[in-house]
Amino acid sequence: MNLDTLKSTFESACGKAIAGVLAAAMTVMPMAAAPGDAQAEDSTQYTSSGWTQELIEFDKASRAARLYAETKDGVAILIHVGRDIPNQHVKSPDQLGQLFVGRFAELGEDARYFIAPNDARATGITYHVGHLIVGAHDGTEVRDLQQAWDSAPQAVAQLKSVRSLAELSAPVALAGGS
Repeated sequence: MNLDTLKSTFESACGKAIAGVLAAAMTVMPMAAAPGDAQAEDSTQYTSSGWTQELIEFDKASRAARLYAETKDGVAILIHVGRDIPNQHVKSPDQLGQLFVGRFAELGEDARYFIAPNDARATGITYHVGHLIVGAHDGTEVRDLQQAWDSAPQAVAQLKSVRSLAELSAPVALAGGS
């Protein structure tokens, strides 16, 4: 199957229920600790009640995506793999991830995907850019495949804004300093 066929499949066969389900799940999950935080590196945090294997894997993938977005100049694509993958068009989560990385390459930006299991009907996507999650301010941080595909330019625009802010806040060397 070629890339164009995969693209058209995603553009026509996306579920929307995942956005609400994952958004609700994300609101009850604890916020990820900062990189290097001892608690983030301590696997004993998962022994508390409520941490299913699915949540543990989601937490690990989410932390890795956030770390990538904060330390690299690119977009982290967190794929919440639902029961719709694999299917007749997408054989694996990795194939889906490569498709989205290719989408960002077409837009002139680097991206890396991270996979988290999700026991839901449909797969969802979350974009991490710098210290931000695209759409978090308006409740659209988890997107179905069609929404994610269509909002890739929005994630690129947010990445460019993050870069601009970083340049503005960078220390300026004073001319003639001693």
